[in-house]
Amino acid sequence: MTIADTSTRRVGLSSGSLKGEAAAGPCSPSKAEWLFVYAVLLATAVIPGLKQNYNLLNQTEIQIIWSVAYVIAGRQLWVMREQALPLIRRCATLWVLILLMFASTVWSVEPGATIIDAIELLGTTVIGLYIATRFTLPEFLKIIAIMFATAGSLSLVIVVFNPGWGRSYWGTGPWQGIYLDKNLLGAAASLAIVTQATLFSSLKGRERLFVAAGIAFAFLLLIGANSATAFGDCVIVLFAMLVASACRSPKFGGLARFATVLGITMAIAAVVVFGLTLDAVFNALGRDLNLTGRTDFWPYLQEAIADRPLLGFGYNAFFQSSIGSDYLSAYVVQAGGWFPYHAHNSYLQTLLDAGYVGLTMLIVVVAVSTVKAIIYFAREPNFTSIWPLAIIVFLSITSYTETYYLDYNSLEWILFVAAIVYPLQRSAAAKAVTRLDGRSRNDQLRNLVADA
Repeated sequence: MTIADTSTRRVGLSSGSLKGEAAAGPCSPSKAEWLFVYAVLLATAVIPGLKQNYNLLNQTEIQIIWSVAYVIAGRQLWVMREQALPLIRRCATLWVLILLMFASTVWSVEPGATIIDAIELLGTTVIGLYIATRFTLPEFLKIIAIMFATAGSLSLVIVVFNPGWGRSYWGTGPWQGIYLDKNLLGAAASLAIVTQATLFSSLKGRERLFVAAGIAFAFLLLIGANSATAFGDCVIVLFAMLVASACRSPKFGGLARFATVLGITMAIAAVVVFGLTLDAVFNALGRDLNLTGRTDFWPYLQEAIADRPLLGFGYNAFFQSSIGSDYLSAYVVQAGGWFPYHAHNSYLQTLLDAGYVGLTMLIVVVAVSTVKAIIYFAREPNFTSIWPLAIIVFLSITSYTETYYLDYNSLEWILFVAAIVYPLQRSAAAKAVTRLDGRSRNDQLRNLVADA
């Protein structure tokens, strides 16, 4: 069975389903579909290195590869349109944000780049939507775990056998593996730990052992990357998952919620009363507050934002334009010729792309998705349901030092879209059952009238 020929999944809805849920459809994803998703996720890690480190792919070839992926995912969504459309409608804030990126072509300083990159952002979003529509959450988590195991193994091989590319500072520094720098490897390892931690409780026997080994391997890569930011983000998210799980506990939920409120209050008091600052936190971690040089060029970006505060410079246009070069020229001289290609901060990048209008929309999308993820976790009995919330929290934290939100052809944006969609499935299925119940009653009335 090819991907294009696969029939719609979970189309068999009935009023006899569990409350608020639709019955499972007649077919599961084919091997081709599993392989497609695995290949797409792995491509997000492999392709940037093949282009920059090894010069094996050019931009045109990369666009062709991703265009094929967009078409396949879009074709599958069309096949599953009865199931996908309710989910698409419930992502209204996400579509408004993406539409704004397209609209920014009108005022972009590089309109050609903006429209092309906006199309790629839409295509990446379609991939995430397809995955969350076609695969159950446990199925998707298994694919992610396998992908991370592959990317991690490739990274370790390069670290050992080609340290010039596999380690920072021309082979003498922290590990970076197949990724472009150590922070990206650290972030990938952290995502692997978080994802496999949510998957661990739903497995048994040999599968659980494999996941435990995967967590240990990801932790080894995280240590090798020596990324304090990624390590701190990972610890925060794992702690948040533990707290959320405790708050949902029938026995200890009340105590856990009280302790959580108390802990947040004490943290605020530490900041206000005792003057606890980010500088003190970073010093405790043995890191500078400038975040490995990121904050050195942020003032130049803030100056540019102040000149176009409302709508920005157009999606992904600033760093590709001569205007961006003008704003950063003094920094480039100071940095010895190094020119940043993104803001290393999702929120600053969004301000550059679409101003405060875009940032407001992004915050709305994240806030709405967070609330829905919390409700989803509170209602679902299994621990894997915490994954959407964990991903949103992780990306929101790490977006302070990297550009993850609205980043096309990236694993992080695919995971974010999936994290938005999975919590929507219950409500979509419930409405589908309600509609079918109504149709069933109407059919019964027609039959009674016909018999009369």
